Amino acid sequence: MAEDYVYAFLIESDSKKVLIAMDELNNWKPHEDVIGVDLAILPVGIFEFHPLNGERLLLEDHPVFQEEATFNETLEIVKTLEAKHVILTHIEEPNGLSFNDFKELENKLKSYGLNIEFAYDTQLVKV
Repeated sequence: MAEDYVYAFLIESDSKKVLIAMDELNNWKPHEDVIGVDLAILPVGIFEFHPLNGERLLLEDHPVFQEEATFNETLEIVKTLEAKHVILTHIEEPNGLSFNDFKELENKLKSYGLNIEFAYDTQLVKV
């Protein structure tokens, strides 16, 4: 990971690879060892803009952008990873997005060819 205080896990079996990076993708460039994993679990990032209507949610110079990747930066990482399935987690309530908003966003992202799902309580995942 790009930040000294951040780590991730790569879990491998004979036929599957799972990448789990729970926090802080800021400035991270995925290593070739994690390209094409079966499942990537990543933080969603900070919503600088509302992902459905484009409204700016945070000021352009907000200090959080020095420490956290934005949602759009996370999407670029997802594209680079080329994972078969991605689950985005570390979802913050202040973003103001509902479960239904996230489901709508999933459908929008799938229409762009991104197999992204947003995490939720009690979620089970098959790899």
